[in-house]
Amino acid sequence: MEAKRNPDPNAGLDPECKRPPFKANKIPVACAIPMYESKIKKEEEERAKRINSEAKINQAKARMPSRMQQDADNRKQNPKKQQAEEFSFKPQINEPKTASMFKKMQDKFLEKLNKRKGEFVPV
Repeated sequence: MEAKRNPDPNAGLDPECKRPPFKANKIPVACAIPMYESKIKKEEEERAKRINSEAKINQAKARMPSRMQQDADNRKQNPKKQQAEEFSFKPQINEPKTASMFKKMQDKFLEKLNKRKGEFVPV
């Protein structure tokens, strides 16, 4: 079946008349590398141009929702005024507590707890 798909052009010829298979010479390095580098550079430049043009188009299309746009415009026209830091109240700040104060409080609590336990009469 493969013979039908890819017929050999030299099938019916004498061995003397058959052509040798084509073999290309290697491309010299001196010409291949600069060509390749210039091609890559050109592709990168085209890609950068394409990206920039798409970005400009998308930026032109982009916009905020109407309510947000109104708010932004209002903020530009009427900037907030700085308020003086004067307060009508002064917060109450308790005195700092020490470890000995907490120990006294704990002792009082334990005394009350033991007193209640002693008064309790089970039924």
